[in-house]
Amino acid sequence: MAEDYMTSRMVPLTDGVLSIAMTLLVLDVHLPGEIATLSDGVLWQQLVGIWPHIFSYVLSFLVIAVLWISHVQKFRHLTRMTGLMVWLNILFLLGVSIVPFTTALLAENGNAVSTAIYAVGMAFASLMLGLMSVHVSLSGLQESDVSDGHMRAVSILQFGTTIVFVTSAGLAFVDADWAKDLWLLLIPLNFVRGRRKSAAARRRPDAP
Repeated sequence: MAEDYMTSRMVPLTDGVLSIAMTLLVLDVHLPGEIATLSDGVLWQQLVGIWPHIFSYVLSFLVIAVLWISHVQKFRHLTRMTGLMVWLNILFLLGVSIVPFTTALLAENGNAVSTAIYAVGMAFASLMLGLMSVHVSLSGLQESDVSDGHMRAVSILQFGTTIVFVTSAGLAFVDADWAKDLWLLLIPLNFVRGRRKSAAARRRPDAP
């Protein structure tokens, strides 16, 4: 990758913010009170009791991981940065940095408002990634052997994630559980995205 100065500064900043956000998620997963003297039965009950926290932690960790992978794929092919690209990336980091808060909110109260807030935060971060892909394609910021068609396909798939979260935010006010079930669509969506990236890598034998 032909990397300019701003790209070399933005990548470690993004990696740092995402790794900190992923680490902060686990701080909300803990058992209440003293656990040293608990019997096995009571300990299992308490572990079951914090299941919403464990679910929210795993969900958010995996979503941030997918966002990071998408970000790596975009920046791997960048040849230069623009001012708009910098600000889209900063707004992306804004969306990611609030995930520990929205995750704790979802774990403590999984009702409509907390589910919608969580979904909107994830949709915002995903939207910024999609807009970055569009900007890269329209401005010709990618390496010459990366087609505009490939970047457009990546953008469409990224916007698919955004649509899932936005739809679930509205659905949460009908049924919060249905909204969470809708997030399961992210599994096939990211499978298709992964296949698309693998196909692009096979067409570029020199790709890392």
